[in-house]
Order: sequence, then C-alpha cells, then structure tokens
Amino acid sequence: MRKKLFYFVVALIIYPYICIGQTIASMDSRPTDVEHWISSHFAQGTVPPFSFEYGGKPSKEFIKDWAYSAKPLKSDNQHEVRYCYTYQDPVGGLKVDCDVKGFTDSQAVEWVLRFTNTGSGNTPEIANVCVSDIVFRYDRPGNFRLHYANGSFPSKADFAPRLKELTSGENLYMRPDGGRSSHTAFPFFNIESPSGQGVMVAIGWTGTWFSDVRCTDAQSIQLKSGIERLKAYLYPKETIRTSSVCLLFWQGNDRMIGHNQFRRFILAHHTRKVDGKPAQYPFCKGFNYGDPTPCNEYTCLTADYAIALVKRYKQFKLLPEVFWLDAGWYDQSADVANNKNWANTVGNWTVDSVRFPEGLKPIADEIHKVGSKFMVWFEPERVYYGSAWAIEHPEYMLERPGADACLVNLGNPKACRWMSEYIGDFIEENNIDYYRQDFNIEPAGFWEANDEPGRQGICEIKYIEGLYAFWDYLLERFPNLLIDNCASGGRRLDLETTTRSAPLWRTDYSYGEPDGYQCHTYGLNFYLPLHGTGAWGVDKYTCRSSLSSAVTFNWKITEAGVSIYDMRDRQAEFEELRPYFLEDYYPLSGIDNTTAENTWLAYQLYRKSDDSGYIVAFRRKECPDKDCKVKLFGVNPDKTYLLINKDTGDSIRKTGKELSEGLTLTLDEPRSSMIIRYQSDLSEPVHDLVVGEKTDAVLQAIGAEFDPHFLSQNVTRNDGAKEKDWKNIIEKRIKDMDIHRLRVMVLPQWYEPENDNDDPDLINWDKFTFNSPEMQSLYRELDLAQQQQMEVTLTLWGAPDKHFLAGRNSGNWVVAPESNEEWSENFSALIQYLIKEKKYTCIKEITPVNEPDWSFLVNGKRASTAKYIEMCKALDRRFKKDGIRELVDFSLSDNSDGGIGTHKYLAACTRELADVADVFNSHTYIFGYETPNSTILDWERQNYELSKSAGKPHFVGEFGGNQCVGAARQKDINLYERGVLMVRIAINLLNAGASGVSYWSLIDQYYGKNDSYEGMQQLGLWKYVKNAYAQDTCYENMTIDYEVRPQYFAYSLLTRFIRPGAEVYPISTPDEFYAGTAIKNKDGKWVYVFANGTALDKKIKISNKHVGAKGIYEVYKYAQNALPKGDKQISPEKQVMKGGNEFFYTLPTNSVILLREK
Repeated sequence: MRKKLFYFVVALIIYPYICIGQTIASMDSRPTDVEHWISSHFAQGTVPPFSFEYGGKPSKEFIKDWAYSAKPLKSDNQHEVRYCYTYQDPVGGLKVDCDVKGFTDSQAVEWVLRFTNTGSGNTPEIANVCVSDIVFRYDRPGNFRLHYANGSFPSKADFAPRLKELTSGENLYMRPDGGRSSHTAFPFFNIESPSGQGVMVAIGWTGTWFSDVRCTDAQSIQLKSGIERLKAYLYPKETIRTSSVCLLFWQGNDRMIGHNQFRRFILAHHTRKVDGKPAQYPFCKGFNYGDPTPCNEYTCLTADYAIALVKRYKQFKLLPEVFWLDAGWYDQSADVANNKNWANTVGNWTVDSVRFPEGLKPIADEIHKVGSKFMVWFEPERVYYGSAWAIEHPEYMLERPGADACLVNLGNPKACRWMSEYIGDFIEENNIDYYRQDFNIEPAGFWEANDEPGRQGICEIKYIEGLYAFWDYLLERFPNLLIDNCASGGRRLDLETTTRSAPLWRTDYSYGEPDGYQCHTYGLNFYLPLHGTGAWGVDKYTCRSSLSSAVTFNWKITEAGVSIYDMRDRQAEFEELRPYFLEDYYPLSGIDNTTAENTWLAYQLYRKSDDSGYIVAFRRKECPDKDCKVKLFGVNPDKTYLLINKDTGDSIRKTGKELSEGLTLTLDEPRSSMIIRYQSDLSEPVHDLVVGEKTDAVLQAIGAEFDPHFLSQNVTRNDGAKEKDWKNIIEKRIKDMDIHRLRVMVLPQWYEPENDNDDPDLINWDKFTFNSPEMQSLYRELDLAQQQQMEVTLTLWGAPDKHFLAGRNSGNWVVAPESNEEWSENFSALIQYLIKEKKYTCIKEITPVNEPDWSFLVNGKRASTAKYIEMCKALDRRFKKDGIRELVDFSLSDNSDGGIGTHKYLAACTRELADVADVFNSHTYIFGYETPNSTILDWERQNYELSKSAGKPHFVGEFGGNQCVGAARQKDINLYERGVLMVRIAINLLNAGASGVSYWSLIDQYYGKNDSYEGMQQLGLWKYVKNAYAQDTCYENMTIDYEVRPQYFAYSLLTRFIRPGAEVYPISTPDEFYAGTAIKNKDGKWVYVFANGTALDKKIKISNKHVGAKGIYEVYKYAQNALPKGDKQISPEKQVMKGGNEFFYTLPTNSVILLREK
C-alpha cells in the first residue's frame, strides 16, 4: 500500500512535465536576470521555448538532436543583448534561426523564428508552429489571473479591460478575426501568478496570430502563441518568418507594476526613434472635417480652402503640430455624379487636379510656413476594381471571389518594391512629413484564396513580411517620418506595428461620443502609452474624454457658437497633461462596467521623477452619485501632497498615506469632469520679473455694475431689506472701496411708458414719468456717485418687449428698437433731464443697448451689425441736434464674448463707428481657473488693436468668471479662490492694453420685485439679506445680512489703490497662472499688484528701471484665513517693505499681494 501511494504522489508531481514535455521556466520572487534566462532556456541539449511539427513529428522529439549553434549579435543599445540560436536538420536541410533579444533594463525577452530550406528539394510539412511554448511554474499554488483586453470591433467596449481567473485545466484561447491583428482580440496581456509576480506578454504579428493560455496545475501556466494557419512545405532556398513574442517579467503584489514596467519598455525599445529619441506623436487638426452631403471625408476640399483654413488657424493662434489631410484628395473621389466617394476610388493615387491643380505641395508649403507639419492619408493596400492601379498592374494584385476590391500583393517582392517607391516618391514630391496608412478590409480571405496547395498560411506570411518591408523602407528613406497606423481605427495593433508606428485614430467607434472615448483611453493605457483619437466638441467633458498622448481636434473654426478661447484652453490642457500619459498609469474605478452610463470613470497619471501627477475623472450622465472614492497609487505615505482642482482652483494638502487610503472626488452635476494635479515637492525657484514698458492706455476706471433696483425692487419685497440699509451698507461700502465708476442700467419704460407723441423730433415733456419709483431709485444712486465724485456709465439696456419702442420686434425681454428716431428721442430726453435739469455731472458716458451682438433682435432674429451701427449713428445725430453730444462720451460695441463673433462684432464697430464712438467696450465671462494668462492677454490685445485702429481706447465693460449657471449664477461665487482669479483676470486685461475694467456686479439683488428666488442675480461682491437665501443649502452658513464675499476684499485692493489717470506697466511672469502689473498713479507713486493663482509660493525678484533706487512700500495681502472680520477693508502689514529698482518678495499660494509706495 505504501509503495502504491509513493508512486501515486510521484505521478502527481511529474504529470505536468510528462504531459507538456516542453520548456519549464521555474519562477521565483527575484528579478529576472535576462541574460541568464536566455542562456539557460536556449542552451544546447535543452528543448527551447518554442515548438513546431515537422513531417508530422513534434519538435520536442528531435530538436535536441539537431545541429546547434549560438551566436552573439551586435547591438547599438547598451541595455540590449542579442543572440541567434540556430537548429538545423542534419538530414533534410531545414534550418530554424531563433533571433533573441534581452533587455536588461526591463526584465524582458523577445524572439522570432525564421525557417529556411537549405536543401535542394521541398521540405516536409511544417505545422503547428508555436513561437512560444513554455510553462511558467511558481512556488505558491492558487488561481492565475489573466488580464487581457478586447480588440476593436468597433464599439464603446473597444480595448476594455477583461479578467479571467484560471484554475487547473482551464484556458483562454485568443485570436483576431479577419486577418487584422487587433480586430476583436488584443495581442497584449498580463498573466498574474498567485506568487506576487507575473509576466506581460506581447505578440508581434499583423495578421492572424493566436495565443493559448492554459493553467496546467495550481502552480503552473502554459503559454502558446504563433501564427494560426501555418501548415506548409518550403521551396528550396525559401525563408519565412513567424510572429514574434515578448515576455516581460515583473514582481510585486499589484499587477499594475507589470503594466507600467511594460509601458516604459514600449517607450524605450518599441517606439519609433527620431534623432535617437522616442518620437513624440503629435496633436493634429484637420481642415474643418465634416462637410455637408454629398461630400464625405475630404472629397469637397480644395487647395485654396485648405490654405485659407491654415491661415485662419494661425490667425486664431490655434496652430496644431500637424495638419492632417484625410481621405478624398485623390482622383475621382469627388465624382459624386457617378456615385464615387473616398472609399470606392482607392487605387487612384494621383492628386485630384481639379481641386488641387498644383498637387498637395502648395498646402504643404503653407503648413510649413506657419511652423506645422503635414500628414496625408493613404490606403495603398486596398485597390478598388476600375482604379488606376488595378488597371495598370493586375499582375501585382491578390484577388478574392466576390470582392469589390483587391489587395496589392506585398508578398511579391517586385510589387512591394514598386508600391514602396511610388508612395515614397509621392511623399517626397508633395513635401509630406507624416504618413497615415489606413486598411479598411479584412485580408484573411484574400490570403486563403491565394495559398498554393500544400502551402497553407504562406501567402499571409509573405504579405506581412512585405508590409514590414514597406514601412521599414519609408522609415529609412525619411528619417523624420512618423507613421500613423490606422486600420478602420485601431485594428492593426501589435508589437511589430507598435515598433514602427502609433495609432493616432485608435477606433472608428461613433465619431465623437465622449463616454466611449473615455473607455478607450482607460483600456488602451494598460498596455500602450502612445495612441490618440479625435475630439469634436469644445466643452471640457468632451475634450477630456479624448485625452491621450496624442489627439486630433476636429473643431469647426468657421462656425459661430463656439469660442476660440475655449479651444485654446482645451489645447493648453492637453499639452499640460500629454507628458504624463507617457509616465505610469493607474485605473482608479475598476474594470467592471466601464461602458455603463450610470458610473464614474477615473484614472491616475504619475510621474515618478518629480513625484507629481494628475487625476482625471468623469461622472457620466446617468450616474446618481456625486461622490467617488479613489485610492491613489505610487504616492509616498510619509510625504505631504498638494492637490489642486484645475477647474475651481481649490487646493488641499494630504499625506500619501491618506491618498492611498482614499480620496473623495465630488462632481455636483452629471455629465461632468474634473482634473486634479498633485505634487509633493513644493519648492520653487526665484523668478526674475522685469517691469516692462507702459501701455498706450491711460486708466479710465476700475469699476463695477450697480443697477438701480435696490430701493425700487428689493426694499419693496418685504423680505428683510430696509431703507436704512442703503446708507448703512451700500453707501458705506462704496465709499470704503473708493470705487471709480459705476455702470448703471436704465430701461426706457421707467420714464416713458408710452410714446410722448408721434413726432420723434418733438419732445413732449409732460408725458415723461421722471418721478417713477424706478427713477427715484436711480437718482439715489446718482446722488451717491455725485457725492463720491464717481463717474457713471448709463446703459440703456434695450427696447422692452411689447413697449412702443420695440414695436413689432420680439424674441427677448429687450430687443432692438423699431424706430431709431424714437429711440434716440427717448435717450436724449433722459440725458437732457438728468444733466440739465437734475444737474448730474457724474454721468460721463452712455451705452445704447447692452450686448447687441445677441440682444439686438429684429423680428425675432439677431440683426446684422449694420443695423446696430445705423442706430448708433442716429443717436449721435440726435445728441448733436439737441446740444448734448459734448456732455457725454459714447461707449459702443458693448459686445459679449460669444465665441468667434467676439472680435468680428467689435471689428465691424471699430471700422464703421470710428467717428461716433469715444471708446469701445466688450464683455467677457470665458476665463476661469484653468485659463492661462496668455489666453486672457490675447483676447484683450485683439480688442485693443481693433480699437486702436479707430483711434479709440478699449474698456472691458463687464467681466466675471466662466463658472456660469445660467445668467444669474456662477458656481464659484462664494469661494475664496475667486478673489484671486478676478484680480488675475483684471491684471491681464490691463497688461494687454485695456483702459479699465468693470466687474459684474456690486451686490446680489432682484431685478424685479416679484421675481422668484431663481431670478435673483447672485454675482455680487456681497450678498443680499440672509432670509432671501433660506431655501438654498449653499448659504446655510450665512450668518448676517449683506455678508461680503471673499472677492470683495480682493477687488477692493484694485479700486482703492489704482486711480484713474494711472499708467500701466506690464510684468511678464514665467508661470501662466500667476500675474503681475506695475501701476504708476498720477501722483507719481507706484503700486505693484500680483495675483498668484497657483498652489505654490512664488519667489520673485522685481526689476524696475523706471523708478529710483530707494522706496518704501506698504504691503496689502489677500490671503486665505487672514481676511478681515465683517466688511472692514484689508489693512497694510505692520512691517513695511523697502525696495527700489530691485527687490525680492515671496507671493503666498493662492493670494493677491499689493505693494503701495508711501
């Protein structure tokens, strides 16, 4: 009995070895010495880690008896060792060369087989080739976890991460469908053992590979991979190659150790090198992709339009690294009359001479002139019947019964050479920089149809060898060339193509659907650091969904309704995050239900070199949960990290231990996103800042909107506001702020509810109601301005709907006046009364119609700029006729920042109203915490230049942040950080040439006494009465009526110490998120203002050649947790600062600092 038990135990131990009979790799917890691994597993007298059948016999039975040689090969890579192991049949002449590479910096080994018939006759049949046939045996038993991914179908689930637990006897067989290497299956995966270690596997074959991963027992797992269909004999002197395989060994308790080790390996050893460095794959833009039917792709594009678009991208400062010309540029592709399109004309690889009479070179030249590169789409392998190539070279084609196209037979060396030279010459002649290759056909049927009897799989092998030869030819001929690998999206991804290319269009799934694009980024990043996709929308959610190491922005830059500033912000955000996509990657929201609409998806990018990274997170449209808890990876538990929300500017500090235990992400709204930057090293260098030359603008005012509704619409609501609050609160605070100018709304029905008469040339003063409650409220405001010597800009908002001035016009609560003469009479009567009768000298400026670019409606539609210009000219004539034109300035245009129309509207006004306007003004609500200084500067510089061309200054008549919720809310209104942002925006506007700014608005208030809570404007520097907010949980911590918001203190620093008539001297900063300016007031005293919107202290050295060597400055500091109590203004620090033409200062994180010369 004991003897039987002994034999049974022995049988159990040796059973796996007997059944497998192939290479066994014993794995332990130590890092793998790849040189030792190679030498031991390919040693003479051992069965190598590959297998095949030869003449019906398995190689394990004879290969140890074949002639063997091992030859080291030279490598130019110090981290790479190379060998060629040769096994040769001493009788039949078949030689098997195994080229092996080891990567000592990555614990990686890879190899490929080449079979050569050295004999004079055909070989016996070669079949069942397993390029890898190896068993990994680990020291601890348990289940194996196979981490793999979907291929591309295409669908939302393309590249989705998958997991299969393998117990003894279970396996997973993987293969692609149709002959493209990542169509439905993905040739990269991770085998995680129960011993805290594993192996990453990559297969290199751009055809039909296979992989069989089988758990043979609780400690062993077998890996087989190769070319699925090979079953053939070889002709004399014939050589074929197989797929390649790569094994990367990793150790640790987190499988992401292996994934990130593999990502680094891909970048170091399987990425196209340019000038000896891994290539940076570009962000691209097209030529207004998506023309109307019957156009498709770029079949309607012309050379002149393409060139014009390049110039427009430059004009808008939106130049990409690469302009990408997609399908449809070639002969016959635009022939829609004969049912031609981009897809059924491939094979006509000559340029459409009608649309591009000089070829593509003029487009390339224009692109190069602006500093970008040119990429062109080709699909040379697929040749449609009837095309030029099909007609001219039928001998080069592979055909399949029933197909509407054939394939260039790349397995034919002559055909391969001809196609290589043709495409290469085309690239050279047209000055093309990058090459995009598509492949919209399943080739497997062509290969099978063209195999010779007894030579199954040979057509495929020769074809794939030719494909590699073609790409290698292009890469060698053009050392700076990059190949964009597209095959109906990312359906040709494998180790061999990754070495030569990258997929810049990784999927053809539902163009522009953001949730799917999130999924693709999430899944593909487990394995490949280099890939890209498209982005259609300009909103954050859409663009962030497409974030990767490369991207194609398919924006329409000829359409209204989008903002070039949003585009710039999205582009800047991509460029900020792009380097981190080449670092370590961690999924934060698991691998289950990544495609669901009711979930969060989040991932982490981590750069070890400086211990910094980003969290990118999405709350999808049907997700009910506003919070998501994630655990960060890679952080040092003993370090403190600073986390900054890129949207809100909020910052917190947490230890690495806290972050690894759980960080709660919060998004209040469905279909929203967030980006959080984190960093441990908080030290900063000293920045040398130089005070520049003064702008041409003389400062008019730092002002605010204060519309006269408090006494007429708010006190009358009986919700807690009192008449005495006017003096005790409003008057006091306006005096404390020492504000320069108020912009004030007026509505014509307040003083002319009905037409005074039918003759606009004759004013009937008896019909005007200058004693209405609204006018009485206005007078109180003007009295205050008069008393404080403030200036007032009166804005006649528009013609109220159903008011006689509106006439038949409708479509908004205020519209364009139907009669310019009646409108001019109305406004003239008001100004005459206020200035001549009421003696208000504070009224210095008027604006007719608020934001006419959208509110100047005629018959329910936006009127042309010409209509507005006509109204302004009529008003000018009337004021001159009535003798009041010299009493007030005209501030015109008053346009909003509604996308591309921003400067278009102002441009028309400056062109046509130069002799009417005294100043031009614009409004902006597009800048936020994520907006770099350069974007704000550029917006205002364009305004400034347009106004300067008319000989007039430019004023920013309204400004605020971009966290808008309708017209009456901004999400960040109560945040401390908003104060820093508002000052940073104002600094940049002044630095760019603005003659002043006016913040919207001074106070929260109702604009109608019967308005609901939703109608209250909540954009003020201070709040309304506490009772009014009772229903709103956002204000549950409000303790007193008229509580000031933090931004009140920050903005007051500008109004208190920058005076009208001052000169502005810009200061350029090296960081896009802190800004500075130097102001020389009329009294000769200097004021420096800095807004540090970053979460780091900034050490600065100021040099100012315009001042003397000595000076004493008071320091005013807007800093969190150090604001005054109540509404008392910020006082100077006790310690003054001594400085002259050079001085040092440290700007605290998220602060405003004002230095005032005494």
